Amino acid sequence: MSSHRLFIDLQAAQSSDSGHRGLGRYAVELTGALIRNGAPIDSVGLNPLLPTPMLPAEIVDHAHIVDIDAETLDRARSKGPLAYHVMSPMQAPYDIDLVLPRAIERADALVSVVYDLIPFLFADPYLMRDNSVEHHLGRLRHLKTADLLLAISDRTRLDFIEHLGVEPDRIVNIGTGVSSFFSPAEPGHDSFAEAARAVPAIDRPFIMSVPAFEWRKNAGNLIRAFARTKTARNETRLVIACSVPPHGEKVWRALVREVGLDDDDVVITGFVDDATLRSLYRATRLFVFPSRYEGFGLPVAEAARCGAPCITSDRGSLTEVLDLAASTFDPENVEEMATVIDRALTDEDLRAELFAASGRSVAAHSWDNTALRAIEAYGRLDRVAAPYRSRARKPLVAVVGPMPPVASGVAVYTARVLDEIDPDRLDIDVYADSVPVGSWPPAMKARRLFPAAALGVNTNPHDYDAIVYCLGTSRFHIDTLNAMRRCPGIVWTHDANLMGLYLEWAERLQWELKFGWRGERDERSVDAILRDEARSTYGDRVPETMFATSRTYADYVDTGVKFAASAIARAKHVIVNSTLARDLIVDDFVHSAHPIDATPSISVLAHAVPTAQMVRRTASTRSARPTVVALGFCVPRKRPLVIVEAIAKLARPVDLVFVGSCVPALEREIDTLARRLGVRDQVLITDYVSDAEYGAWLGRAQCAVQLRDIDFGESTGTVHDAIAARLPVITSVRSCRELPPGTVVNVDQTVTAERLAAALDDVLFDDATRIALDQAMRDYAESWRFADVAEQFVEIVESAIPASSKDFLISQRRTPITNI
Repeated sequence: MSSHRLFIDLQAAQSSDSGHRGLGRYAVELTGALIRNGAPIDSVGLNPLLPTPMLPAEIVDHAHIVDIDAETLDRARSKGPLAYHVMSPMQAPYDIDLVLPRAIERADALVSVVYDLIPFLFADPYLMRDNSVEHHLGRLRHLKTADLLLAISDRTRLDFIEHLGVEPDRIVNIGTGVSSFFSPAEPGHDSFAEAARAVPAIDRPFIMSVPAFEWRKNAGNLIRAFARTKTARNETRLVIACSVPPHGEKVWRALVREVGLDDDDVVITGFVDDATLRSLYRATRLFVFPSRYEGFGLPVAEAARCGAPCITSDRGSLTEVLDLAASTFDPENVEEMATVIDRALTDEDLRAELFAASGRSVAAHSWDNTALRAIEAYGRLDRVAAPYRSRARKPLVAVVGPMPPVASGVAVYTARVLDEIDPDRLDIDVYADSVPVGSWPPAMKARRLFPAAALGVNTNPHDYDAIVYCLGTSRFHIDTLNAMRRCPGIVWTHDANLMGLYLEWAERLQWELKFGWRGERDERSVDAILRDEARSTYGDRVPETMFATSRTYADYVDTGVKFAASAIARAKHVIVNSTLARDLIVDDFVHSAHPIDATPSISVLAHAVPTAQMVRRTASTRSARPTVVALGFCVPRKRPLVIVEAIAKLARPVDLVFVGSCVPALEREIDTLARRLGVRDQVLITDYVSDAEYGAWLGRAQCAVQLRDIDFGESTGTVHDAIAARLPVITSVRSCRELPPGTVVNVDQTVTAERLAAALDDVLFDDATRIALDQAMRDYAESWRFADVAEQFVEIVESAIPASSKDFLISQRRTPITNI
């Protein structure tokens, strides 16, 4: 027996497509048999994103059932060598990260059951019709990295060796068992009467098949063959027992009439449960399985276990089930199929052989034997798994948020931090929010790229050692917020007041509910959605009509509702850019319905100063008059009118440039005021500028003014861009008071035009002031780069990883397979 313990991945039992039949049944039965026969099982894992299945008592009572996630795998591996055992690697319809989770990288060996290569061998009817070739081949590439493959038949084993080039020593035929539920009737039991009660259309002896409405199962040729029989057509009905879509039944019925059969000659049952299926197996005169190819042929083994005589096609693995040449036929030769059906009904010697073959099949295909062969095969792991233990595994981290080219300061900042992270410290998958149409994939330094909406839907968040959400208060963070609510993680929030984000989130959620995009339709209004969310966070102190009159975040500043406590209530850790933001978030928790001791731990990670190259600062010929710039979106809370008034009060003429977009109404106000004050020719609003134009204005200006009448704890990127460009800054942004003394000129949020004009006069025309500011900016910029932020960010992430995972971040990484 292998020294490896097994982590059984039982997601196959959770499949809505095949959880109760075929692959799902195989996975559950084999797991139970492994438990009965003493396999070294550490845990049985289920996907926490999928519905919990009904499992038999022997698994529930005797197995350690856990969620499949990174921490669980690391904890299991702490006990010694661990083999990750995938029961259904090709599982549909789930994406590969749900079927083959990244958690397998934490194990010492990968084991997988393999059922067949049917979609690969018959690509035209299976893969080409739904453009799933790459999807399927991607899974096969993963399988080629496995240390041990357990085939369900010898035919499947040979297919993997011949067509995928798997080394013979790494794939073993363990066979297949049949559930003990399928058994012969007790002596004296009237099986036909039981079957007729279950399927009332059965009123005379019958032959049966369990196909499906698909090309490979070959039900069409079975109907044609039945029509050409002599004995079978006259003395029996053909029962087709399987689920079939309405259009499929129409096709079969049309074929029945086309070949000259009456409608009641063929009974199409539709879905039947196991009890009905067993009754049919027991009562049938003959079981016929005309499939063009099978990995094993479980229905044949089930029918044989119930005592039915069986005949099958001679393709794929079906000859292994009964091991009787006389029981087979060419599935494409309708005449031959008809002849074998008649012989199997009338030739007593052949029927005796068929009954004997069924008996031998029962002995050969048992779950206990299958489990024992698997346990013996695990012994190979000690010699075949070693070559894969070659490279240390880094923490795998998901970073979620807007990314360039999204017009968001958070997007730019996040990209700059990621660019500076040492690739030997973290593996990073990026989940990008709000990527513009035509801009996928974003140009990011990342291991893999996904849309933010995919996390927890198409990819498994439990595969990651940590998830980091980069959050701001704009519409570019809606999918990030939704992902946070599905899958808690570390939240790096660049704003402590998230009212703007929640207003946008509620607007979108209203439409999703209205049109049933989240399930059942819901006619709640935006204000009702916001009220419900606010009350769940702050309790009944939120008035009924609080959100009925405005969709502007500034109108809610005095309400005390910031939604920070809502967004980060389940966060595992929080990162902010200033102590002010930390204090505002703590205050929001104090005034929320959450217990104060439920406030997540918070780290302050000050805003980095970019390099001059990052901000694209370019030296420009300066105009005769000094130039003052106000950078970024021009909105009322940045007090542009006060800046215009201050310019007008200066003794010497100065140009004022608002570098960024401005709403038309505010632009008209600025123009009107400038005209009234006689400085219209000194004021310019650029509208949106490119990165290069932005850098040119940084190089042309002599001072930047960044005001706020209210702020949300943010550390404004424009201030730090100016510092990078050695451009003196006058600011009322409160978090800037945390910068080293003398780096910027701080003024009150209520600063008057007169006081602002005085500050401008000093900065623009006093050499000593300019020299001191330049030195302070230079010192700070050199002391706090993006590389410094990236290093602290990595340390924060590493500290948030559970201890059980940290201990085993040196396990192997598998070499990716680039082709089949």
